[in-house]
Amino acid sequence: VPPGTRLQGRVENLSDGGLLVVLPQAVPPRTRVSVAGPAWLFLPPVEAEIVWTRDNFQKEGALHGLRVLADETGKELFTIGAILRSFFG
Repeated sequence: VPPGTRLQGRVENLSDGGLLVVLPQAVPPRTRVSVAGPAWLFLPPVEAEIVWTRDNFQKEGALHGLRVLADETGKELFTIGAILRSFFG
């Protein structure tokens, strides 16, 4: 995946140090990504690294395990939680 590529995905799960995301295509492990919500949410993107990928997840795309790259993981997970709440109320 070339740098600067934007992929719309779906967060499936959130844990203490990362998140589980479905993307429309497989992105290789060790790729650094930014997880962002919609522009109107006014939250900074969360930097993460793809740890593993499972392609063809229920024909919806590829499942990815991401590790949050932050010194203050709690703050980053709060941001991700706010992103999720914006979609699922």
